[in-house]
Amino acid sequence: MIDYFVLLDLRRRPWLDEDEVKQKFHEATRRSHPDLLKRGVAPPSPGESFTNLNEAHRVLREPKLRLQHFLALEGRSTPPAAMSEQLQKFFPIMSALMQRAEQLLGRQVSATNSLTLSLLKPEALRAQDEVAGLLQTLTEIYDRTVQEIQTASAAFASDPEIQLGRLAQIHLDMTFLTRWIAQLEEKKFLLTTS
Repeated sequence: MIDYFVLLDLRRRPWLDEDEVKQKFHEATRRSHPDLLKRGVAPPSPGESFTNLNEAHRVLREPKLRLQHFLALEGRSTPPAAMSEQLQKFFPIMSALMQRAEQLLGRQVSATNSLTLSLLKPEALRAQDEVAGLLQTLTEIYDRTVQEIQTASAAFASDPEIQLGRLAQIHLDMTFLTRWIAQLEEKKFLLTTS
């Protein structure tokens, strides 16, 4: 496994400043540029291909992917047994809302005339509001979860084992949150366009 932190000359930690990641990426790509190699500049290390550098940049700038990579490098690739209690309460809400939205979208697709579509409009508006509300709530939780990475990163040096467990839980929660947010964004789009 390539250590993307090393590849971009960054200290291995769960929280990174996006501007620093971008700057280190640009420095590494300049070192690896074929035009520089033609002018006699020392060749890059074996891992510094453009493909690897682009992947390192993609992974390290995205909090969830960076955290996953960090945990794998730290030997913590096994996720916790369950999502946090905070997210567990959203599981049935998310499931029920997705099911209702799918049923409504199915009825809208099978509607054969304008009258049937107009009768479904109030239900569609309610569903749009529900989806938008849950999307906003989950996005706010995701943003707070990203901030938790920063807090755990700062505390990592003093108690790495506890923080690794905390970071593994954060990563699992982020996995559910990103999936749910993507599903809600898709339903929001479909409900507004149908």
